[in-house]
Amino acid sequence: MKKGFTLVELLAAIAIVMLLGVLVVPKTIQIINESKTKGYKEVENRLVEAAGKYVVEQAPPVVDNTITITKEQLIEKRYISEIYDFTDGTVCSAYVVISNLDSNGIYTPHLSCNNYTTQ
Repeated sequence: MKKGFTLVELLAAIAIVMLLGVLVVPKTIQIINESKTKGYKEVENRLVEAAGKYVVEQAPPVVDNTITITKEQLIEKRYISEIYDFTDGTVCSAYVVISNLDSNGIYTPHLSCNNYTTQ
């Protein structure tokens, strides 16, 4: 008796693997993209935190009740390290605008990477 698989069995196995691939790959890609977006949002949160510390410790100049703090200022004073795009590793640009200084202040982060821009 010969051992092995018939052509029908092999085709059935290939069809099952392809079906699983069609179902699993898009969901996996979606999960990866959602994780990257969460990562970018966390970077924005860290920018806001660092900007808050920077304002308290460095007392930057206020123009029209607004302060703009660049990523470079935060890096220079060691509040953050360089920010890289999660997808291609390129350097991102970023700044934080703090407005409404008369009240509690509104911190608005702006992050721009090759594969993400603050909305």
